[in-house]
Amino acid sequence: MEMFDYAVVGGGVGGVLASALLSKLGRSVILFESLSYLGGCAGTFKKDGFYYNAGATTITGLEEPMPLGKILSFLEVSPALKELPMSMQVLVMDKRINLWWDSERLLQELDSNFKGVANYKLLSELKSSSHRLWQTLWKFLPFSGYTSILGFFLRHPFEAIQQLLWYARGGQTFKSYIAGHQDYRLLLDYISLITSQGFLKEVSYAVALLGLSYPINKTYYSFGGMSNLIESIAKVIPTIYRKTTVFKVIKADGYFLLETSKGQFRAKRVILNTTIWNLEDLVEIDSVKEFSRKAKRVYSKAWSAITLYAKVKKERAKDLPSHILILEEEPLSVGGTKELFLSLSLPEDSTMSSQEYLSLTVSTHARPELWENITKEDYEMRKELIKEEILCKIYKKLPALKGAIQNAFVGTPKTFERYTKRYKGLVGGVPMVRKYFPFRYPLPFTTVDGLFLVGDTVFPGQGLLGVSVGVINLLLSIEKDFRKCWNYA
Repeated sequence: MEMFDYAVVGGGVGGVLASALLSKLGRSVILFESLSYLGGCAGTFKKDGFYYNAGATTITGLEEPMPLGKILSFLEVSPALKELPMSMQVLVMDKRINLWWDSERLLQELDSNFKGVANYKLLSELKSSSHRLWQTLWKFLPFSGYTSILGFFLRHPFEAIQQLLWYARGGQTFKSYIAGHQDYRLLLDYISLITSQGFLKEVSYAVALLGLSYPINKTYYSFGGMSNLIESIAKVIPTIYRKTTVFKVIKADGYFLLETSKGQFRAKRVILNTTIWNLEDLVEIDSVKEFSRKAKRVYSKAWSAITLYAKVKKERAKDLPSHILILEEEPLSVGGTKELFLSLSLPEDSTMSSQEYLSLTVSTHARPELWENITKEDYEMRKELIKEEILCKIYKKLPALKGAIQNAFVGTPKTFERYTKRYKGLVGGVPMVRKYFPFRYPLPFTTVDGLFLVGDTVFPGQGLLGVSVGVINLLLSIEKDFRKCWNYA
């Protein structure tokens, strides 16, 4: 039986990035994915002959010093991407706001919609401070706990004190710029929720800074869906087993044994692209099981999602931007939040769009407990209710789409739990709220040497950017050759 340097379980973003980077280093890697496609919650699936992105995900962070761009450059990968003129269009109350990544254009947009607000000061702070925070981040890695914090203080005392102050301040600091503008407050709150899984009152200034600066970074569209971006990275990986379920990971004498639906495999090290909550179902080691059970108790407040997928008539939607954020004053009856995030395929994307239709994914945050312990009849009734409610809100804000949306179907926390195998369908990761982040946030290390984690439930989590940083952090911690290649000092 062949012995691999690394076995990676899970072909989500974290698993693919880790496998690709390790393969580039010359390590022998085998990647297992239970589904037919890669990407997980950020993947692309096919239903009734049409493609849909599993989540309303955006692509940012391709410029220096952002992590995804550094990874693509390191791997010498060039995905089929298109730069978009704006991160999203926001429909809030009676306003339609285009969040252009061009600073001058964005300032004009905000000034015309929110008069009497210090928009220039707000944007300047977001841009300069977030850039400084990203630059500091690379000096801070690898992060492995309190010893890393002490080492960072000794190496960079001034920057360490600044970072400490930023984490001590609350994210509500940004609301001081916009007092009296309820719609502006709603916009900032939900951008924070989308990027960090926490509202401004729940997160630190540093987390809010990175989250609110996300719309002013360049945004990209992936031709062929999000999975196509992941697949382009996966080409670096020689050995991928798709449609392969890993049942158990067992610690043997000097290696790990993986029992899968395709037989047994051996590896010196294992990287799990799963959640900290799922570990006890996968790893046959008592200390890891207890580690996972504790995580369920400690990190009990997390989000899932409700999604709606549909085809949209091209002639009625072709002039809409790729990403639209609808914010309402009242929350969805079963979802619990006030936002709908829409992602539309581009008309020229021959995979995601047909001659007549565009692909639409709509996403909103949801509390998983609202979908638990209910009858099958009640479950189906709630799905139908939330579908009609989402469509009504879309038609209210985008009347041109009334009658243009067809074959709509809904995904719930139970849907994500069934297809992604994530505990309770929790898809947003561990919230980056002050209660958890940064000092109590899960790290990529387990209780067993050689067994590691990547994904959105370990430091620093959250979306493509956070997962990318998490993978880099892990490899800087465990691979000396990666430090050299990454120009780490």
